[in-house]
Amino acid sequence: LIGEYLQIYTEQGSSKVDWDTQWAKGINQPITWFQARFDLDHLIQEDTNANPVLLDALGLNRGHAFINGNDLGLYWLIQG
Repeated sequence: LIGEYLQIYTEQGSSKVDWDTQWAKGINQPITWFQARFDLDHLIQEDTNANPVLLDALGLNRGHAFINGNDLGLYWLIQG
């Protein structure tokens, strides 16, 4: 896949792509990469474990998640 080849989940690879701000066009497409940036400076404290950041994948169905270039792994949301 071109996104994995370009490593667009990294800062350097992400700069190689012209991101479309119309994210809704990617919904229900077979393969779609989404990118988001969050300002969390107000959460930074001396103890970084004091402010966990969670990823709610509800509605994402199935895929692969990366945060700050770190591979969180595959996810596949199914009814339990």
